Amino acid sequence: MKKAHPTIRGITTRNRGWVAVADEGPASLTTELSLVLADAMIEENAGIKENAGETTTSTCARDMPVAPELIEKWALSYLERYASSAANLRRVLRRRVLRASGYDDDEMRSADPLIDALIARYRATSLLDDSAYAASRTRRGVARGHSLRRIAAGLAAKGIGMEEAAAALAVLRDTDADPDLAAACAYARRRHLGPYRRDRSVQAADTDTRQRELGAFARAGFTRRTAETVLACHDEAAIAELLAEGSEQL
Repeated sequence: MKKAHPTIRGITTRNRGWVAVADEGPASLTTELSLVLADAMIEENAGIKENAGETTTSTCARDMPVAPELIEKWALSYLERYASSAANLRRVLRRRVLRASGYDDDEMRSADPLIDALIARYRATSLLDDSAYAASRTRRGVARGHSLRRIAAGLAAKGIGMEEAAAALAVLRDTDADPDLAAACAYARRRHLGPYRRDRSVQAADTDTRQRELGAFARAGFTRRTAETVLACHDEAAIAELLAEGSEQL
């Protein structure tokens, strides 16, 4: 009696990408396994070469220096969307260079002179103007209900010097007798405090409400005197009258 030859029926290994072997009748177990393993090794080696090519390309891309043209493209793209001070744009460009170079310190040192030259050129052509930027940011801050203290801190965070910041605040005081009071009124309107409360039934004399609103003004950077002046107004008409009185004092 002849012994039955071993067969392989539909071997499939997904994680290696092996091709299924159909049942085509009796075959040598050793021969079939050799063919399958050979195919798997070919595919595995091909994958290794492909990955090696990707790694080499990525490494080469990181090794390429950041060109001045690319830095200028980043700068113009940013300025098209946002107003900026010189110091703020420098920080933005340095972050872009660091990310593009894979946080390579040598690449950053090489790019710093290019960024400085670009900033100097933009300042010379008034594409960057810290004084105009500070004045615009100051006016916008008051309209949004930001206290002068918060506005000054914001200018410092954007790299505006003390002289430019002081000049912007001085211009603001020339156009408004009490810009901090105007900002406090805008803040009350935005946060629905005092005369702008949603619930008109709440009385200004309510101790809990008053303390909570005074705390909100304090956290926003307003003095207690300014906060109490705004909260003393009973309605929006009183706020308008308060601001009109300030304008008449100019």
